[in-house]
Amino acid sequence: MAGQRGSTVSGEAYTTSDTDILEFGSPRWVRQGVVFYVYASTVGTAKIHYKDPSGTYREAQTTACAANDLTIISFPFPISECKLTYVGTSSGGTINAEGRGY
Repeated sequence: MAGQRGSTVSGEAYTTSDTDILEFGSPRWVRQGVVFYVYASTVGTAKIHYKDPSGTYREAQTTACAANDLTIISFPFPISECKLTYVGTSSGGTINAEGRGY
């Protein structure tokens, strides 16, 4: 049986404004970092938000994504809780994403 890979979402719809796609909490065993795999059907911008101790999400990184192409966003340090949002250049697109620690 395979271990838990992380948090995943498949076929999630997004719009031309910030759309919450995935929330991810790093397991305690994560020591080195966090990686996100993003595959969207239209051009857009993936944003990673760090959840600070007060519970507020703060934008940590913005990455441009091509249509129908895999984008990998990696942090070389652990992030306890974070969220992936996506802004498409057109509405009606879908996204597959995974967040996992290593």
